[in-house]
Amino acid sequence: MRLFCILFLSGLFLLSAGFPVGADSSEVLRIGTMELQPYGWVDKKGNKHGSLYALHEEVGKRYGGSYSNEIIPFVRMFEMLQQGELDMISSQPHAAAMRAGDKLAVQYLNRVVVATRRDSGVRNLDDLEGRTVLVHAGASYVELDDINFQVHYMQNYRMMLEVLFLRAGIAAAVFSEPAYYYWMYMLGLSPDDFGNVVILSEDKEQWAFVRKGLAPAVRDKLKRIVNAIRKEKVYERLLSDMRKKAESNISRGR
Repeated sequence: MRLFCILFLSGLFLLSAGFPVGADSSEVLRIGTMELQPYGWVDKKGNKHGSLYALHEEVGKRYGGSYSNEIIPFVRMFEMLQQGELDMISSQPHAAAMRAGDKLAVQYLNRVVVATRRDSGVRNLDDLEGRTVLVHAGASYVELDDINFQVHYMQNYRMMLEVLFLRAGIAAAVFSEPAYYYWMYMLGLSPDDFGNVVILSEDKEQWAFVRKGLAPAVRDKLKRIVNAIRKEKVYERLLSDMRKKAESNISRGR
């Protein structure tokens, strides 16, 4: 019986040692990419696409070993980081991202714009006072904190642009600039179909966030990788390629 107990307890110890708890003990780096076209999406065949998805693939490859890069709904992505189900995500420093994890490094700079309805008469941010503005769910912008307007949160940029174009009661919508022009191309629209574009931020930082409690060695390695990728302007090349594909689709009438 004593021998059995010793063997049983030894087995438990070996099992606990063999099955890591959390990413720090595992070789798998768990990356989350937001499900938001054109940054990340899955097509009908199950293939993954997007500029940010491709950027995260580059991070995973340079990290070495095994990694996962899952495309996850925007709000759910923050929840998973906070719960320790992901090791790294990408986000502007929205309030939800700041609560969920820790800033690691800037991945790239993004222009954020307020697209306006053609007949809205909006020429600057102050003109949004008392108007209805579309904002992506989970996003927050300190530049708009002092303006009193009605917010409608929506789940994707395509829907936001369609509603802005079709619904007279909507004055404006806040977009990451690449998404605004991407969906304009994909929907067969043009800048003439909309009003003024008001710059909300010229250099909004897109950050890599990591989960709280991630091992310092892992953080340091990821930070070096993210900084190297930014220095090499990998994202800008990916975005340029995506824009050319979108323009090509329009020229072929797709």
